[in-house]
Amino acid sequence: MFQMRSLDLALFEAGEYSDDINSIVNSVSAWGVELYENETFPREDYCELLELTLVYLGVPVFPFAFRKPGLLCVELIITRDLWRTAYTT
Repeated sequence: MFQMRSLDLALFEAGEYSDDINSIVNSVSAWGVELYENETFPREDYCELLELTLVYLGVPVFPFAFRKPGLLCVELIITRDLWRTAYTT
């Protein structure tokens, strides 16, 4: 699995935005870290979304790895395509 330091992936630069935005980012970051440390989410995909959000906001998340789409994603794509085929013709 490919792993990188999360600081290299941060997309949010705190100095570029107003104090209001920075305070929101800080509160969301603190909330996300609390959820992540307490392992609040029972499903893996919810935890992955939280990890990606924290990385975007510049919060270190270890260990962090990009994951390839799993079976559930493939099933959703197939279901969507079957539904389109059945209901659009």
